[in-house]
Amino acid sequence: MADCLTTVSGRYFPAGHTLVFSWNSHAEEKEDLHGAGTWEVVETSLLARLHLSGRWPILASRTTDGRDRRHPLDWGDKHGSYVMAVLFQNNDEERALRHARNQIEELACLPSWNPRARFVIVMTGQDIRNSQRGLIKVILKELSDKQVLNAIVLLRPSKPFSDLHVLTWFPFTPPSGRCGSLKRVITVDAWMSDSREFSLNKDLFSRSVPKNLGSCPVKVSTSHFPPFVIYPDKSDATISSVGGVEIDMLRHISEAMNFSVVLPPRADATDSKLENGTWTGPIGDLLYRRSDLALGAWCFTLEDSLKVDGTNSYFAEEFTWFIPRAEMYPRFLSISRVFAPDVWLLVFVAMLFAGVLFHVAALTQTARESDGYKHFTKCLFNAWSVVLGVGVHEMPRSDVLRGIFCVWLTYALAINTVFQTYVTSYLVDPGHRHQIDSVEEVIESGSEVFVADFLQDFLSDDLLNQLRSWRNCGSAKQCLAAASRSPGVVVLSGKVFAEYDAGERSDAFDYHESSRDFLHSHIVMVLKKGSPFLDQINDVIRRLVEGGFPAKFYKDIVSKTKLKLLPEYSDEYVPMSVPHLQSAFVAMFVGTSLSLVLLACELLLKRTQAREQT
Repeated sequence: MADCLTTVSGRYFPAGHTLVFSWNSHAEEKEDLHGAGTWEVVETSLLARLHLSGRWPILASRTTDGRDRRHPLDWGDKHGSYVMAVLFQNNDEERALRHARNQIEELACLPSWNPRARFVIVMTGQDIRNSQRGLIKVILKELSDKQVLNAIVLLRPSKPFSDLHVLTWFPFTPPSGRCGSLKRVITVDAWMSDSREFSLNKDLFSRSVPKNLGSCPVKVSTSHFPPFVIYPDKSDATISSVGGVEIDMLRHISEAMNFSVVLPPRADATDSKLENGTWTGPIGDLLYRRSDLALGAWCFTLEDSLKVDGTNSYFAEEFTWFIPRAEMYPRFLSISRVFAPDVWLLVFVAMLFAGVLFHVAALTQTARESDGYKHFTKCLFNAWSVVLGVGVHEMPRSDVLRGIFCVWLTYALAINTVFQTYVTSYLVDPGHRHQIDSVEEVIESGSEVFVADFLQDFLSDDLLNQLRSWRNCGSAKQCLAAASRSPGVVVLSGKVFAEYDAGERSDAFDYHESSRDFLHSHIVMVLKKGSPFLDQINDVIRRLVEGGFPAKFYKDIVSKTKLKLLPEYSDEYVPMSVPHLQSAFVAMFVGTSLSLVLLACELLLKRTQAREQT
C-alpha cells in the first residue's frame, strides 16, 4: 500500500503545493490488521513515506467527533492534493462510512480547502469483497456532493489477481456517470507489488469534465438586469427569448462546451441572509443546489468569494457621478460671447487708435487729402465701417493714409472672419455656464445626491457626512427614474446602465458624466464553490474577451435602443428662428434706442440754441 501511494503521489500530486493527509482518530488504533500491524503502524508508515519524498509541505488532519471544525488560520495557498486513510474492519460498513464522512466534513472546513485538487482514498484494514463495493460508491458520492470529482480509491480485493485495485468514476462518461451523477464505480488499474508498477499504466486522474458535456443541463439563476440580462416580460422565459450581454456570452459558452441551459423560475429577491441563517436570491440558489451558475452584472467581492466562485472578468463597469447639465447662457448674449471681454476691449481700442492714425495722417497731407479725413469723427466712423465690412464714403487719396488704411483693412478682415465663423454656432447653441464636475464641487454645491442601494457600502462614512443631502433611492433603474422627475439632483450610477436607460426612456434626464470615475467594478459569472466547470468556462470567456465580443454585444444592444428613439429624418440645417436671433435683435434695439436718445438730445440742444439767439 505504501509503495503504491508513493508512486501515485509522485506521479500525480503537484510538487510544492500542500498535501493534506487525513485520518480518523476513532479507529481502533491498537487492533491488529491481519498481520499488517496495528492501525497506528499503518497510518504512520503511509505518512512517513510521503514525508520522506520531500516534495510537498504536508498537513496532517486528525478528525475527532464533536470537534469544533472552524479553522481561523489560513495556510496561504489552496491545497494541492489530499490523502484520506479510511479503516474498514469487521465488515462494519456503517462505521467506515461514518469515519469517511467525518474526514470529508473536516477537510471542507479548512480555509484552504480545494475541491478541484486530486484525492486518494486509501481503504485499509480487511479486504473488500465485490458485494461490499457499494461502500466505495457511497464515499465517492459524498465527495461529489462537495464538488470533488477527481478522486481515486486504493483497496485490497478479497480475491486478488493483483495486490491493489484502483477504483474511480467518470462524471460525464456513461456508464460510470451521467451529467455529473454517479452511476457506477469502475476499476481503472491494478498495482503489482512484485514489480512495483501498475499493470495497465493508465492515467488515473484523467479529465473529470470533458470538453463536450453531451448536452447535459446546466441550471442558470438570473434576473432581469438590462443591458446584461433582458427578459421580454415579467413571466419566465427560455434562453432563446432572453437577451442581454451576459446571455449572449452564455450562448457562446454553452455552444463551446455543448451543454443545455435551463432557466429555473426566477425570483425578484436579492441576495440577503435571513435571520435563520439561510440565503435568498442567486447565492441561495447556488448554495442550496438549485442552480449551477448565476449571472446578472455580478460585481464580485471578497464576501462573495467566501461562498461562491467567480469566473474571469469579461466586462468592466465604471461608476461615476451623473450631474445635471449646467444652465445655458441667455441667447441674447450669443454675439457678445464670440470674443472674451478683454478681446472686445482691444478691438474697440484698436478701432479708436486707427481713427487717430487716419486723422493724423490726413492732417499731415493737407494738400492731397480730402476734407472728410480731417475730421476725427468721420475717421472713427470709417474705421468702424471697415470692421463691419461696409464701404466708406470717401477713399483715402494720399499714399501714407492708403498704407495705414490697408493695414487696418487686413486686421479688420481677420477679426471679421473669426467673428462670422463662430457667431452662427453661438446663435444655434449658446453653450452652458460652468459645469460641476468633481465630487468636491458636488459637496460645495449642496445638491441632493441619489445613491443606489448596492453602492452605499462603497461610500465611506466621511464622504456620506460631507454629502449633506443624500438618500438611498433603491435600484439603479429607480434612481435614474427618480432623477428624471427631480431636476437638480446628482446620481451615483454605472455608465453602462445609464447609457442603456437613456436609450430606453424618452424622459431620461440630461446629465453630465464626471470626468473622474468614482469606482471601477469587474463583472463576472458566479458558480458553486468548487464547481468543476470553472476552468473550462474561464477558457471560453478568455477567448471571447480577446476577440472583443462582450463590447460588441453591448454596442449592438445599445444601438437598438437608440434607434427606437430616433426622430424621423429631417434636413440637417437648422432654420434660424427669433429665439436664435435674440442677440441680433437685442443689439438692434440697443442701437436704435441709443440713436433715438441722441436724436432727442440734438433736437433739444438745437431748440435751446434757437431760444438763446432770439
